[in-house]
Amino acid sequence: MVNSNWNRYVGQVWFANFLQLQLDREKTVIEVAPGSVNKIGIGLGACKFNGDIYLVEPCPPALDEIAKAYREYGCHWNIFPVNRTLESGLPFLPKNPEAILSNHPLDDMILSKSLSDDEIRTLFTDHYEAPVERTKIIWDALMNKPIELERAKTAVVDEWAKAIDTLNPRLVVISQYDSCFFRRNGMEAPDREAYDVLSRLKDRFADNHVPLKSKYIEDKSRWLAFKFE
Repeated sequence: MVNSNWNRYVGQVWFANFLQLQLDREKTVIEVAPGSVNKIGIGLGACKFNGDIYLVEPCPPALDEIAKAYREYGCHWNIFPVNRTLESGLPFLPKNPEAILSNHPLDDMILSKSLSDDEIRTLFTDHYEAPVERTKIIWDALMNKPIELERAKTAVVDEWAKAIDTLNPRLVVISQYDSCFFRRNGMEAPDREAYDVLSRLKDRFADNHVPLKSKYIEDKSRWLAFKFE
């Protein structure tokens, strides 16, 4: 029930953002790294979105689950699953979408830059059911390699910049709020390093930054919106 309430709350935040940014309900959106939980979809459903939705998710079980959740939501939208990372998925995504959207992706994206393909599949297939110690060990190892950490964060920033330049969206919205999962398990590094990436993206596209105004956002510095017009 707690997770269900949280998902609805985050969905309400996305809905408020869509209203502020005047999301076109008839066009195409791309959701990056949704995992298996339909938070952005709740917001899209609330604003009666009925265009095309591309779901870019590298973990096959998560992609299957999120695609099913979207299709069962009861809205008149078209779902296109893309089993890729953001960068490798670019050739399979439409140009000039209305928006690229992503909810809390950056910590996972940082980790993925430091893991092998097999390690990524193992970790993210059972991301929330996996032993907490496994996630702690991976993050601790990365924090003990500052050069590799910096390389990973730079690669994530560059990946997003390349996607924005290549796809030419009208809107980009990324959240990276503090994680209850990390806080509950005494892990500070994922939120801290992900926030650093978010801040670098904000600096990179400073001329296009749009402050979000929703009263539901507790920490507006952890939500990022760009408008390209």
